[in-house]
Amino acid sequence: MAHQIKHSAKTRISILAMMAAWGVGANAEVASTDPNNSDNGLQLEEIVVTARKITENLQDAPVSVATVTGDMIEQRGIRDLKEMNKLASSLKVDTDSDVRAGVSIRGVGGSSDINVAPGVGMFVDGVYQPTSAYFTVPFFDVERMEVLKGPQGTLYGKNTMGGAINIISREPTDEFGGNIMVEGANVNHRVVNGVVNVPITAELGNRTTLFYRDTDGLQENQKNDQDPSQREDVALRTRFVYDPDNGFKSSLGLFYANLRSAPFAYSETTKGLNDPVDNVTKNVNGLTDSEYQSLNFANSYDFGEATLTSLTSYDKGDVDTVVDADYTSTPLLVAGGVTDRDTFAQELRLADSNTGESNLHWLVGGYYSHDDLESPSYNDTNYTAVVLAPIFKGLTTHSTAYREETAETFAGFGQVTLTLDQFEFAAGIRYDKEERDKQASNVDQVPGINIVRIPVPPFFIPQPVINTTTGSSDQSLTSEEWQPKVSVSYHFTPDIMGYGLVSRGFRAGGFNPSTAPAQYDSYQPEKTTNYEGGLKTELMDRRLRVNTAVFYTDYSDIIQTDQVVGTNNSNVIISRNGGEATSRGFELDIAYNLTEELNVSGGYTYLDIENDKKLPGQIRKSPTGFADNVFNVQANYFHTIDKDMTFGANLSANYIGDTPMGLEEEYRDASTVVDASVDLSVNQVTFSVFGKNIFDEQYYVSYIPKSSTTNALLGIPGATALGLLNQPAQYGMRVSTTF
Repeated sequence: MAHQIKHSAKTRISILAMMAAWGVGANAEVASTDPNNSDNGLQLEEIVVTARKITENLQDAPVSVATVTGDMIEQRGIRDLKEMNKLASSLKVDTDSDVRAGVSIRGVGGSSDINVAPGVGMFVDGVYQPTSAYFTVPFFDVERMEVLKGPQGTLYGKNTMGGAINIISREPTDEFGGNIMVEGANVNHRVVNGVVNVPITAELGNRTTLFYRDTDGLQENQKNDQDPSQREDVALRTRFVYDPDNGFKSSLGLFYANLRSAPFAYSETTKGLNDPVDNVTKNVNGLTDSEYQSLNFANSYDFGEATLTSLTSYDKGDVDTVVDADYTSTPLLVAGGVTDRDTFAQELRLADSNTGESNLHWLVGGYYSHDDLESPSYNDTNYTAVVLAPIFKGLTTHSTAYREETAETFAGFGQVTLTLDQFEFAAGIRYDKEERDKQASNVDQVPGINIVRIPVPPFFIPQPVINTTTGSSDQSLTSEEWQPKVSVSYHFTPDIMGYGLVSRGFRAGGFNPSTAPAQYDSYQPEKTTNYEGGLKTELMDRRLRVNTAVFYTDYSDIIQTDQVVGTNNSNVIISRNGGEATSRGFELDIAYNLTEELNVSGGYTYLDIENDKKLPGQIRKSPTGFADNVFNVQANYFHTIDKDMTFGANLSANYIGDTPMGLEEEYRDASTVVDASVDLSVNQVTFSVFGKNIFDEQYYVSYIPKSSTTNALLGIPGATALGLLNQPAQYGMRVSTTF
């Protein structure tokens, strides 16, 4: 279906002006609007964060962090990370399939190469998620989410050079109960979420959550009448907590998810970057079948003077994929692969008990992880390529490859905090060392023409034949870095605090495909250093919270995506180090209780990035796809009709300014997405009506220029540019009940 509704800049400005009349700025510092949460009904609720591995008030932490409560996530119907762009203005999440996601904070961290480690680390209940594929896993039954801005290497380790995302799930409570939520929307969209909380004994409790989502998506593949953005997700989390109240606490979490979706719903553009069309014409709809299993075992013991914490985790991820790898109606290339990943990690921390009786606090720790990856892959060109083969020398019509990587990470870290009157001084350092080994082979390669076409039905996952190896390689790579952080803060009053900090982070290096030329067989770490100053204030008897930050980031050895001629004479996509850049920016986060019933909040991010040095040949000239100006505004209304009935409403807008889309001088026009919902609660049942992108604003969230489409895959000039549409308008109803 083609979307017809379009809006001018005047319309977008009118929407934002209307919301700005209720409040300023924008962000994810979401405060409760329930008047029972403060003494006078007007004070903002205190926000607790664990950004520094301790529990503290957001306003006392000398770090820029945006928080989103679990209640707000549920109210807005947010199911995965890519929708968090609406609530954290400094966060950008790009994903075109369940196998990859580019996540950046302040423009730092994203990558379009699936094999490159993420530059923003994601942690679920303290456990690092080892690959960007985990960023597409739905989250649910969340206590809160924290977006830590800027390098977080000192306490969180490698691959947090842009920042870190903490997702904290809810723990069991001491009362039996639970809730059930059912949601339906247009185009056969269904979501079911159920929670059961069981206090097994006075000291042991369990909380189990089941999540199910099924949707056809809001597009249609015009080539085969299938749904190019369909998905079906099933996930289960259960968590046991043992707390005998004697200084010891133990938590065991188990998680399982199976995600099935059609990847790469790119449209063949016909009107350019800023006139989007719904024109998906993949000849193979494709399938990504991902299965995740994890175990998280956390134990802590308070000795009185110090607390010892142990965090043991095991994650297993299996991702099977068949895709139309040229994304178009022309049957050029079908690709498939299997990725099996097993990750074990152990962290130990010893810290003072932070009782507040001493002005000196400290933390030391060590970390170890073992990551094992096996990845067979498969490419097959179709009959059309047979006709083209004589024209393009070295065209590979059938190739199969096998890759195995193992990585061990060793780290040690420490931090000391000294408080003198209104001053706080903190200094920390971490040393990370990753040793990565790779074994790879190309098997059954047939250059030129291959007249045998292998059928690829939607659920077929090809397996390589290892007995006809034509090329192999064994490689080793070490990535190591010291990551210091120093901060100083001063409380001018109990409600006004200023801070300054310097921090460093890095992203580990890695390997390119085995068909890459020898000089590009691997790439080295990417590094970033951040300088930041901020002011945190609470005004008007703590009805108004205004947090600001200015930052300057210097990063080097940028990992860029490029294409080169491979050892088999066909083009190959590689990553390589090149270029240096600096970025400077400003952030504003605001929350304000206008009345006991009406709250507004939001956040604004201004970002200016300059290339200090760039190398020729790279596909993406800009180091970031982050807009210069991004902000969001939201208004929440909560009214008690009587003791058994309440009414709530939410209106929000997310504005993204002109955005660089890869090549120089190509910018996507500014866009504004408006969401709204209305809730009515009667006794223990809540009825909700909601709309997402209610004005059906259209834009491409990902764009592949004409010169980089099929040319990047086979060396054949692209026939058209490709664009991935944003989520069109969605309207639905939600019913939830607690027991």
